[in-house]
Amino acid sequence: MNERMQRRLAAAIALAKERLIHTHDYYGGYVDVLDRLRISASLPAFGETDMDGQRITIRGRYIRRNSERIIARLLMHEFIHSYQIRANAGFDGHGQNFQRLVNEVYEANGMRVHADYTMPTSDMTRADAYCRRCGQKYHWSQPRIARHRNGAKFYCHDCKAETGKFYWLRLIEEADG
Repeated sequence: MNERMQRRLAAAIALAKERLIHTHDYYGGYVDVLDRLRISASLPAFGETDMDGQRITIRGRYIRRNSERIIARLLMHEFIHSYQIRANAGFDGHGQNFQRLVNEVYEANGMRVHADYTMPTSDMTRADAYCRRCGQKYHWSQPRIARHRNGAKFYCHDCKAETGKFYWLRLIEEADG
């Protein structure tokens, strides 16, 4: 790892520790796991926590491609897994307890949580997308609309369940064009 990446990672670790301890003082007794961070070139996921919660591994390419803030988010995510295991705090993968703890850290630090991204941000009476097969209309959040415009595809779950085929949803504003 080059010196620039080492500085970026060190800054991300410091930021993650600061945010975690700001959330709860007792996290301070567990943030030592971030000092034992391992970098892997072959990790299939962005990050993972070992089964006893003592070691977090993140993908080297993730460090190269992301800012300190984004890396810190991943470190906080993996830290919550480690904390749940080490503190016997009801490890449940990405279940409700995990989501509650992550949201707690994000909210305490003024960060956006999942609900902020999925809440509809426009007029609920207006449909944004529709299924070309059955005509079902959907109201999408602004982030989902943006992802669709950037190439993401979403399908009608009812039609998929009925026919076994994907029927891609289309933005209503694209229907005329």
